[in-house]
This record gives sequence, C-alpha cells and structure tokens, in this order.
Amino acid sequence: MNSTARLDTEIESSKPLIDKWNSACERSKPAAQTFLNHFIGKVKVKESILLRKTYKETEKDKWYRTKLLRLLLVLSLIVNFQLFGQNERVLQLMNDLETASTDSAKIYINKQLGYYYQNVNQKKALEYFDAGLKAAVNANDSLQIANIHFAKGYTYRLLIEFPDALDNYLKSARIYESLNDNWRLVNTYFSIVNLYTSNEDVSKQTEYLNKAEQLVIKENDSSQISNFYTKKGIIYDQQGKLDSAVILLEKALEIALKINDSNEIGSSLTNLGLSLKHQNKNQEALVQFEKALQIYLSKNDPFSLGALYNNIASTYFQLGNYQSALENFNLSIKYGVEAGSPEILLENYKNLASLYEESKSFEDQVKYLNKYYTLKDSLYTIDKENQLTQLESDYIIEKKNLELETKDLEIQKKQAQNITYIVLFIFSILILVLLIIFYKRSRRKNQLLTSKNEVINQQKTELENTLENLKSTQAQLIQSEKMASLGELTAGIAHEIQNPLNFVNNFSEVSAELIEEIKETRIKSQETRPKTEEDEIEDEILEDIKQNLEKINHHGKRADAIVKGMLEHSRTGSGEKELTDINSLASEYLNLAYQSFKSKNEGVDIKLITELDPTIPKIELVRADIGKVLLNILNNAFYAVGTGHALSLEPMVIVTTKLREGSPSSLSRDLGRAGGSERKWVQISISDNGPGIPDAIRDKIFQPFFTTKPTGQGTGLGLSLSYDIVKAHGGELKVETIIGNGSKFIISFPLKG
Repeated sequence: MNSTARLDTEIESSKPLIDKWNSACERSKPAAQTFLNHFIGKVKVKESILLRKTYKETEKDKWYRTKLLRLLLVLSLIVNFQLFGQNERVLQLMNDLETASTDSAKIYINKQLGYYYQNVNQKKALEYFDAGLKAAVNANDSLQIANIHFAKGYTYRLLIEFPDALDNYLKSARIYESLNDNWRLVNTYFSIVNLYTSNEDVSKQTEYLNKAEQLVIKENDSSQISNFYTKKGIIYDQQGKLDSAVILLEKALEIALKINDSNEIGSSLTNLGLSLKHQNKNQEALVQFEKALQIYLSKNDPFSLGALYNNIASTYFQLGNYQSALENFNLSIKYGVEAGSPEILLENYKNLASLYEESKSFEDQVKYLNKYYTLKDSLYTIDKENQLTQLESDYIIEKKNLELETKDLEIQKKQAQNITYIVLFIFSILILVLLIIFYKRSRRKNQLLTSKNEVINQQKTELENTLENLKSTQAQLIQSEKMASLGELTAGIAHEIQNPLNFVNNFSEVSAELIEEIKETRIKSQETRPKTEEDEIEDEILEDIKQNLEKINHHGKRADAIVKGMLEHSRTGSGEKELTDINSLASEYLNLAYQSFKSKNEGVDIKLITELDPTIPKIELVRADIGKVLLNILNNAFYAVGTGHALSLEPMVIVTTKLREGSPSSLSRDLGRAGGSERKWVQISISDNGPGIPDAIRDKIFQPFFTTKPTGQGTGLGLSLSYDIVKAHGGELKVETIIGNGSKFIISFPLKG
C-alpha cells in the first residue's frame, strides 16, 4: 500500500470518531462548530472534512489534514466538558423554572436563560426576558425591571431593531436614575452610545456620552473610565480626528490593563486597531487585532469574534492581500451566523462585494450584493418585494459588459465629442453675448434702483429721527407732568403737614426747656432738705419725659427733612434742552458732590479719577435735570466707598465719558434698533470700588422710596427720579455690580446726527 492509500485509510478510520464527537455535542453544536471552524481557519485549510465536503488535495494536504484530525480529537475531549456542562446547566434551569413558585426565582431563572440564548437565538432570549419582566413587575422589583429592560435593549440591538433597543435602554435609564444607581445608569448611557455608533450619529453619541461623563467622574470606576475613553476615541475617529482618537484609546487600554478587565481590554484593542487602520497603519492595526482575538477566543464570544474578524479582513483588503481578507471575511460570517447578528452579516456582504469587485470577480460581487440588499431590505424596509438588489446587480453586470465594448467605440466617441465641443463652444459664445447684453441692462436698472433706494433711505432716516424726537419730546412731557404732579403732591403735603410738624417740633423743644427749669428748681429746693425716695422717682420720671420729648423732636425733624427732600427732588429746571458739554457737566457735579461729602465726612479721603473723552461733541439735554442725575449717583458712590468700604482698599470713584458707535452691547435692544447700526452714543460711567449691590435688591434700586441707607439718611427717590429723567431724554440708565468689587452706573444718550 502506497503512502497516499495509507493516509486515506487513516483519514477514513478517523471519521467514525469525529462523527461520534459530533453526536455527543449535538445539543451544543454552535459552540463546537465555532471552536473547530476557528482552528481550521487558523491553519488555513479551506474546507474541513468535519463540517464540509472533501476537495481535491495534494499529498502534502492530506498529510497535514491527518495530523490536524488527530490534534482535533485530543482538543475535542477538553471542549466536551465545557459543552456538556453548559447544556446540563440549561436543562437544570428549565427544570427549575417549571417548579419555581416565587417571583424572585422566576426572575432569576428567566434572566439566566435569556442570557444564554442572547448570542445564539435572540427571539428565544426575548421570550425569557419578557417572562422575567412579568415576574419582576408582579414583585414590584424596580431594580430587576430595569436590569431586564437593559438586557432586552442589548438583545434588540443584536437584531438591529434599533427603535426597540433604544426604547428599552431609556426605560432602564429612567429607573436607574430614580434609584440613584449611577453605576448602572452610566452603563446604560454607554449602551445607547453604542447604539448610535452603529448609525454613525455623532451628535447623539456625544449627547449621551456627555450625560455619562459627570457620573463617571463621580463614581470613579476604572472600568467605566476606560470605557468612557474608548467611546470618546470612537467619536474622534468618526470625526476624522485620528491622532486624538489613538491617544484616548491608548489611555483606555492602559487603564483596562491595570485593572485586568478583559472586556475593556478587548474593546480598547479592537477600536485602537480600527483607528490605526484608518491612519493606514495596517500592520500596527493587525497587531492590536491579534491581541484582541486571543481575548475573545478565550471567552468564546461569537459576536465579538464576528466583528473582529471583519476588521481583520478589511485590513488585509486595504493591504491588497485578498486571500487573507477572504479567509477572515468567511470566518466573520460564520461567527455572525452563530451570534445571530444581521449587523455583522451586512458588513461582511458589503465588504465581500467590494473585494470581488477589486479582484474582477463580478459574478461573486453580484452574489454578495444580492445577499446584502436582501438582508438590508428585510431589516430596514417595509416593502419585502423591493427589487433594488436585482437592479443593482443588473446594473453592475451591464456596466462591466459596456466596459468591454468601450474600446471599439472610442474613436467614434472622440469624433462625436469633438463635434459636440464645437457646437458647445458656439453656443457658449452666443450665451456669453446675451449675458453681456443682459448685464449692461441690469446694471442700468440697478443704478436706478440704487439711486431710488438712497432717496428712500434718506427719507426713512429723516422720518426715524423725527419719530425719535417726537418720542423723546413725549417722554420729556410725561416726565414733566409726572414731576409737576409730584410737585403738587409734595406742596400739598408740605402745606398740610408742615404746620403740625412745626407745632410738634416747637412744643417738644419748649417742653424740654420746661423740664430743665423744673429740674433746676427741684435741685435748689432739695438743697434745703434731705432727698427722699419720692424725689428720686420724680427725677427719673422727668428724665424719661425729657428723652421722649427729644425723640419726638428728632422724628419730627426727620419728617420735616423728608418733606423738604421730596420738594427738592420734585423741582425741575427750565425744561428746555440746550447744547451741553458732557465733560464739563460731569467734572462740575463731581466736584460739587465731593465737596458736599467732605463737609459731612472730614476724616474720609476718596481718590477721584476722571477719564473724559475729548472727542464727545455737545449734546442737547436739560442741564439741571442731568446734573441732578449725576449728583444722586455720585452721592451714592461716595456713600458706598465712605461707609461700607473694606479697610484694605483705597476708596475710589471713577467718572468716565466716551463716544460709542453702532449698537453697543451695553445698551438695550430697543435703543439699538432705534439708532441703527451707525448710531452714535454718549456714555457716562460712574464706578466705585465699594461693597457692591446684592442680587436680591439689584432690581429694586430704581423703585420709588426704596433705599438701603439707615433711617433718616435717604428718601429712596434719587435713583427712581434719575431713571425717569434719563428715559425722558431718550437714553438708558443701567447698573453693573459685583459683590465685593463695587458698582458701575452707566448713563447712555443717543447722539443725533
């Protein structure tokens, strides 16, 4: 018997043992087939006698195959323990489910069965998850309800049922959030990011990754931190920021290696390989893929293996190594089928169609295009009879056939093209001439329109200025009427209250003097006799009466001051606007206010700074009214730095004037619209470095009778009247303040052109 015959005999004698192995593993055939297919693929044997038909071989092939069979028989003994153990576990769970009487037991068993079928039979997994969910609802177990929704979301993702997957993920997220379970909530956000990664929806990925970021920082879980960097790197990769993607993915891998998290290590290696592949660093990418492959093989994870083999194959395809690419694409398809993942199959069918197109195998290209579009239509479209796949295939075949006929028609096409070019050239000349004529006519019309628009704009500007003048005049009239009404009111108050106040003040003073005279008389009488207890009591009563009279007199004078203050604030100037130098006005009232302050506070020195813009022209305003505005604001500034100032700072008041153009951000929107983009504004700023104005009262400072000064030191009318006066001039009064850093009052007036 020759060597070939002996080898064939040995192979035939091995087949019964292999068949017996297959029979024993029948209940777990997907797992056994996965293991064997991978091993056969690694040694690059194209067809296995275990799971496929034989093919024509050389002597060397038969010898190699025989050695392989012997090795597989030994390895199968090791795998059998895991396969049978796994199936025995499933059978035990099914038996336990039949006898389970409590909701908690039903939840646990259904979840475990769902996890088992999740990567091999998603429909079956969903049935068990739904049964577990029903039990969790009956038990009112919120955590288990959320966990099962999360598991259903992942299962629907494997089926590429993205709406159902997202619905379940969001349900679990809401429950985790209500339970303050940040760790599981982060994992849910990560899963939603994965969902949108499949659709390459970068904005949604970023949205949910941002939601997870603060929770990741708070939880400080190394595994989640690694996962976060991985997903951030994937987003950068999709955005074309490949260098940044590689940096983040390497950081994720470093963390995963430190904590020895195989899932995160595999994910980081896979995505790092993809980013390197996108940088055309294909050999470096294959190194990372090979490391990830060892991890997923040890875990026997068909979904991850299917996706990883597709990445390896596409890398070989990018290198131009079509044979290695084909072998890895086929391995990816096998694992995709085992995992029940249409997503993996779709990607492989599309890539194989591209591979066969590059290798000029058009029939195979059409074959895989048909598979791709058929599967895609079944997943993504309602119309199952869509003919897109066939049309695409016919188009490709027709296109390739036309390419073969092109060479015979090239001369005729060139001649036809030359004639076409000549016709197009003549036609272009005609079009150009017509365009020139049209342009000249349009230019004349545009010039007329421009001239008319200038006239219209000029009239519009004049009307706007007139309208603004009317508004300003109206506001000033309203202010004048308001001030007149206030004057009449205060005059009436003065008339009605002043006499009683005078009576109170005068008689309190007279009574106080009488008390003094009584006390003096009593002292003289007591000199001639001993002082009794009744004398002491009478002295105390007289002293109390004196103090009461002093308080009456004090508050009477305070009321008198309020009335006089109201009268003072109600008085207006002539009401006539006149051209006024803003810089001169500001300097004048700064000095006036400071001298008044110094007369009452001799021990307080305040640094005065003026920054006056000399380019500001004179503007029309009621000088006395604006002077009153400046005086009120300056008095408040001096009070802020003189009484409530920190001892470590030098009291300072700054007065600034400037000319602003356009619609400055510091002005209100209404003013900006009224003035237009080329409007000029005059601004007066009064700043201090006092304690600032608290936010709680900032909106009240322009209200009438509101004051923060101690009793008797202010009426609360100054800022209110100042605000109305500025508004009456068509301007704006606003305040900027920071607690501890002082306040800044800004007065803005439009400059009429």
